[in-house]
Amino acid sequence: MIETLSGQANKHQQVMAELVMAGRSVLVLQDDIKGIEPSADILLSNSDNTSVGSLTRNAEDVPVYALDDNLEFQGRFPDFHPVCVFMEEGDKSVGVLCERVRLNAASTDSVQGIPGIMQAKDGLIEALAIVAESVVSVSSAHKIIEHIERTHQFSAG
Repeated sequence: MIETLSGQANKHQQVMAELVMAGRSVLVLQDDIKGIEPSADILLSNSDNTSVGSLTRNAEDVPVYALDDNLEFQGRFPDFHPVCVFMEEGDKSVGVLCERVRLNAASTDSVQGIPGIMQAKDGLIEALAIVAESVVSVSSAHKIIEHIERTHQFSAG
């Protein structure tokens, strides 16, 4: 499901997308999303335990991953994740399955650094934000792709 919140971002806001995976919301810059496809188009794969399959984009097979509520790899296609979000960094591309994607405007004033005790050298979370009175994790295509590479040493599409 893809939702759009009405309203326009002012000069003090960054436009971000909220990705909901296994009930957990993560914000990424909207510019980090290079495409959205229905998960029904994914070619399922049992070739490894990391990606759940692939989708063809721009004549290349792009691996698709499913993350759980701890942002760890599920290794299986989740029951209800109808949307696949594509992210790129340089020549690397990945797809991430989502329950829901919502375009959002998060005020830069609401984005805060992670408390020291929560910081992880190789963590996916870069910051925290308050959205609709809830604390939401903030990540990026760079961090997500880096996490996939580090954890699974895959060759992105």
